[in-house]
Amino acid sequence: MRTSLWLTGVMALAGTSIAVNNPAAKPSFAELTWYSNRQVVKSQMLSKGYAFVREVKDRGAIDVEYSGRIQGINATILHSFNSKNQLVKSQIIFDKSAQSTLLNNFQNIKGSLDNKYGSSVDLTNISEFTSKEYDFSVESELGRGKRVNAAWSFTTNRYFIGLSIIQPYLNNREYFVSLAYESPAWGAELDRRNSGGDL
Repeated sequence: MRTSLWLTGVMALAGTSIAVNNPAAKPSFAELTWYSNRQVVKSQMLSKGYAFVREVKDRGAIDVEYSGRIQGINATILHSFNSKNQLVKSQIIFDKSAQSTLLNNFQNIKGSLDNKYGSSVDLTNISEFTSKEYDFSVESELGRGKRVNAAWSFTTNRYFIGLSIIQPYLNNREYFVSLAYESPAWGAELDRRNSGGDL
């Protein structure tokens, strides 16, 4: 379910002009405390009405999957922990809604994040697609390499939020809206997982 890191590309295009309200903020999904252990996160998630789904072992770490509704949309939430059992990333995959399109969902979520954190950097002109009644043309463009991404970077402490439309599974042709919250420790954990080593 993890997406590739595209912060480098965002920053290269945007320079340092990401206009978040508070560059020193440490945003997290559902106000969870970064670096909390799995049990603390589970307690907080259950208290907020999310349902525990399963634990996922991933190269020396144990991630935890939850489900729930966010802005009226069914969603899967995967919290990634490093090998020290510390929360380092949260990724949310929003189910397709029968009442809305991919782009409507993307725009609604982006609008909420813009209101909360300040303006994002957008790597796609959404107006290219907004005249379409359905998502077929969007998915066609995505299949040819088009990306729909927005990002919020909190430069003081190196926290990051990315919103995108992705294919989360290699064997799945469907696209979904994905929202990722990354702590400064996620990059090292991703490197550790990719190298097969332990920290």
